[in-house]
Amino acid sequence: MSDPAAETASGLVATPAAVLTETPPNTPNHFPFMRLPPELRLMVYRYLLKTDAMIQLASARPLPCHHIGLSTAVLRLNRQISSEALSVLYGENKFSFFKFILTAGGPSPDA
Repeated sequence: MSDPAAETASGLVATPAAVLTETPPNTPNHFPFMRLPPELRLMVYRYLLKTDAMIQLASARPLPCHHIGLSTAVLRLNRQISSEALSVLYGENKFSFFKFILTAGGPSPDA
């Protein structure tokens, strides 16, 4: 039961000021991703970087990756994650370069 003296007129329990001003301990809350087994990390990379759709490079100018639904920010976290994730991105997706090659500055296909 709560202390009746601590209740306010609205029936809510008043919180002591010391609880509100106390700072939390200075411990980071980082998830130890690299401690996961490689099999689980690969599952995460597949979720972020694998698509069933063909990835088409349709022009010589780069397009943002969010147009194809990939979360490539994971590639910038560190070298080990980048190495592991790139193997999923390039090894488990299908790419089409046909239109890209035709528009990359070479002669026009109509010429």
